[in-house]
Amino acid sequence: IEDRILAAQDCPQQGQGSQGSTTSSAWRLAGPPNLGAFAKGAGQGLRPAAGGTCFLPSYCNTPRVSVLDKAGFDRLLNELCKRLTAECRAGRTYQDSDEFEDRVRQAIQELLTEFKIMVDRDPHPYGFPDIALGEFGVEVKFTVDDTWRTVANSVFERHRAKGVKHIYVVMAKMGGTPEVKWGRYESSVMHVRTSHVPRFEIEIGTTDPLFKTFGIDHPDFCKLSDQKSMEHVWAYAPGSLCEGEAGS
Repeated sequence: IEDRILAAQDCPQQGQGSQGSTTSSAWRLAGPPNLGAFAKGAGQGLRPAAGGTCFLPSYCNTPRVSVLDKAGFDRLLNELCKRLTAECRAGRTYQDSDEFEDRVRQAIQELLTEFKIMVDRDPHPYGFPDIALGEFGVEVKFTVDDTWRTVANSVFERHRAKGVKHIYVVMAKMGGTPEVKWGRYESSVMHVRTSHVPRFEIEIGTTDPLFKTFGIDHPDFCKLSDQKSMEHVWAYAPGSLCEGEAGS
């Protein structure tokens, strides 16, 4: 991923400069390293920069994502799905979605080892998306059927991880010819199940994304109140839920 990475082991303690002296200067990378496909030559040093900005000043003691670009993250997901698909076709099976999600976490960690980026292996049980990496998030889906369609999260996203701006779906389809694919969440949501707690449905590769029908993009939809969100749902599926039955 061709971008700037701040490794926690290189992050100076608050108030300390590169020589151990106290300084009020912000720190930043000397420049973007030449990383090749994923992580080649990541050993760039830090230097104080007047007026600069520390990527993640509150996380200096824990390896974390700093900045990733979207093109680089796309390449990471391509490699991830290529590896997991090969494993499935070689005979690897999963008992349930939790087991597959754990493998996705492990595989992402393997791909990011050289970046000193840590994937949370003990996330909030209701967190959305399942894996948060700085501004990027991955929602993991799994089906034993021969379909790319499945139920997703609540319309209201009450447990959304703070700071995540770009959400992707990684899905394993074990029916038919096993395969793992990824898609952008906003482009994959294609229906909403109207029940006590309305839930989105997603389909990798759909040609009819729901937010296009709503006439609003996903980031703006997330900013709406529950009432305003449900107005889009009611317009999409009139009569499916009475007002006041939006659930929680």
